[in-house]
Amino acid sequence: MLDLREVPTLETFRLRLRRPGESDTEGLAAMFADARYMRFLGDGKTADRAEAWCAIAGTLGHWVLRGHGLFSIEEKTTGRFIGWSGLLSPEGWPGVEIAWGIAPDFWGRGLATEAATSVRDYAFLGLRLPRLVSLIHPENAASIRVAAKIGECFEHAIEFQGRSLSLYAIAAPWARSR
Repeated sequence: MLDLREVPTLETFRLRLRRPGESDTEGLAAMFADARYMRFLGDGKTADRAEAWCAIAGTLGHWVLRGHGLFSIEEKTTGRFIGWSGLLSPEGWPGVEIAWGIAPDFWGRGLATEAATSVRDYAFLGLRLPRLVSLIHPENAASIRVAAKIGECFEHAIEFQGRSLSLYAIAAPWARSR
């Protein structure tokens, strides 16, 4: 089990990816209340502040139980919470998923790709994971573009948790030659 003090901080040119905390509740609640952000997630319904708090608590538990999880993303220049990205592998998941989500006010700037690239490199080089997947709604063109930019390729359609999704995947460079 991972001690939460061991959650690393990843830095990119514009972003800091760090351990989520209760202080992220307001920013995450704003994302969860935005229908544009929630459109392709779960049942597509918006969520409230209490659900945002529970999501943060859940991802902290994920870090403890799995040794990886979601990072909160903040702008380096302002320290403002703008989303999250990281690795998910709850019980029953079809692999370790690389996930990302950016607040709509920050869309179109390449920030999801920047964060996901950092997480991908951490997964392959730091954690030595051999393969990552992403479960993406087939109409979510923006996330499909991010998947392609980080090197993921479409593998197949999947029925998962009552939804039709597309599974994208990438193998670690050191695992491709095997």
